Amino acid sequence: MEEILSTADYQTLKDLRQVFIGESTERRKDYWSDARVLGLYDRTFARRIGWKWDAVLDELKSKGGFTAGLPVVDFGCGTGVASEKWLERFSDTPVVHLFDRSRAAMKFAEQKLTQLHPGVKVELHPSPESLPETAVWLVSHVVNELGPESARFLTNAMGTSAGFVWVEPGTHAVSRTVIAAREHLGNTHTFLAPCPHQARCGLFDPKNADDWCHQFASPPREIYQSSFWKKFGDELSVDLRGLPVSYLVGVKGKATRTALPRVLGRARVYKGYALAYVCRESGVSEEKFMSRDDKAFVKELDRGAFDQRISEPKEK
Repeated sequence: MEEILSTADYQTLKDLRQVFIGESTERRKDYWSDARVLGLYDRTFARRIGWKWDAVLDELKSKGGFTAGLPVVDFGCGTGVASEKWLERFSDTPVVHLFDRSRAAMKFAEQKLTQLHPGVKVELHPSPESLPETAVWLVSHVVNELGPESARFLTNAMGTSAGFVWVEPGTHAVSRTVIAAREHLGNTHTFLAPCPHQARCGLFDPKNADDWCHQFASPPREIYQSSFWKKFGDELSVDLRGLPVSYLVGVKGKATRTALPRVLGRARVYKGYALAYVCRESGVSEEKFMSRDDKAFVKELDRGAFDQRISEPKEK
């Protein structure tokens, strides 16, 4: 039998959502008021963030790039969903270092992770300065909560890390923040995803000022048959379908990478052709793909997979 949330539970979730979509919360009162709120968040919003991590980490796992057995830092850990998803795929991780401005959130994440993975050591850090920069940094949904000083600290820390996986909401403003940091991080790290190159991001071209780098992760199919998730979507006016995500993955030094041009966002498919924004080393531009030239590829664009690459140049 599926869990049923109360009216009070949904009001708590609505209040939380207003905090998350509002302005910077860096100086606000800790919104993790108690274990009940953390539990509600972990069963709802954190699951949706986890589906984004599933998409990013599945892409990463298929490409390789990280040395086995590295420690990780979960920066701004919340209830630990980034670490949770990482450990599902990298079970040889020896230690997870947690940092969040909320002590209650760190304790919640610690308890959950030690129950799920009792062989993994979990350490809590009272300040970000005590985090080991040479670990792999997992950074999740923090941009809207960072002031300028904290943002500089994070970018510098990732710049000395063994690697990083940075997952954020797929909005224009947040994506632009990530690609601005990318220009600094490219000096020390090889980008494994989503970028097909190390050159300056083509979205900095003035003609692309209204565009942004994002993809759409898919939730598990079973949620569409779930009364719990239907109620959640109705109560909070949340679209349960595609989850827009901006992300960046890098590994220290030189590494093998995928160099094929990549489709950004979703293609627009019409009768006989599709239009898609494509990221190449030469820049980002909208390209036209004709069904008569490659019907199978246009169908693939219509499918809207998370990681869509172009194996051969197409005629515009």
